[in-house]
Amino acid sequence: MKRAIALTLSTFFLAGTAYAADLPTYEAAPAPVAPAAAFDWTGFYLGLQGGFGGDEFTYPLDYSVGGTGVFNAEADLDSSGFFGGAYAGFNYQFGPNFVAGIEADINWADIEGKLDVSGNSPLLGGLNVTAKAGSQVNWFGTGRLKLGFLPTERFMIFATGGLAFGEVESSYRVTAAAGGGSVAFRDSTSDTEFGWTLGAGFEYAITDALSVKTDYAYVDLGDQTLYNAPLGLVAGDNLNIEAETSFHTIKAGLSYRF
Repeated sequence: MKRAIALTLSTFFLAGTAYAADLPTYEAAPAPVAPAAAFDWTGFYLGLQGGFGGDEFTYPLDYSVGGTGVFNAEADLDSSGFFGGAYAGFNYQFGPNFVAGIEADINWADIEGKLDVSGNSPLLGGLNVTAKAGSQVNWFGTGRLKLGFLPTERFMIFATGGLAFGEVESSYRVTAAAGGGSVAFRDSTSDTEFGWTLGAGFEYAITDALSVKTDYAYVDLGDQTLYNAPLGLVAGDNLNIEAETSFHTIKAGLSYRF
């Protein structure tokens, strides 16, 4: 009898163990991970920039008597130089692919050019005029609107344009000779000139706060009158000298976004 009871208990125990081994096991599911927030260009930013500018400064020169032109010339001279400064702006991103903004910058500059031109007029007994002049952009700034397109969320291609202004310093020396007599005069002037600018570039956000950019811009600071007065060689004469200041720029910048 004892044997039968022991055999029964052994059989029951082994069967229970086998059943327990066949039961499925469960592991706790990992906690859900929140997706990374999409990068957004909206916000204020400050930056530092530097670059190179230049092209040609143009100097039209006109000599007239009694309102009739008797001599005119125009010289283009190469201009070049470096500049550097700071900029600030605000971007607003609308939709996944577009950014609109406003930006202003101010730059110290050393963009300059010189000219030397001469000519003569047989109408006034072989009047010969020699002019030496030069201009230098000491500083310039811009205030611009900006429109950007995002091929990816951190890379922006943009166009920009607006107002340009800057200090242009010009000087000249003119010598005019006719009939054995001559007159020479010189002067310099420094004015804040206003014009326009237009450009394009691209910018890349390397972190949520820092971005790098590079762009091209054309800057036109308008015309500056160097001289507009009689020479006194003959009655009713007048000499007018203008300076037209425009240049191209290539620059790079580093921005901090708030």
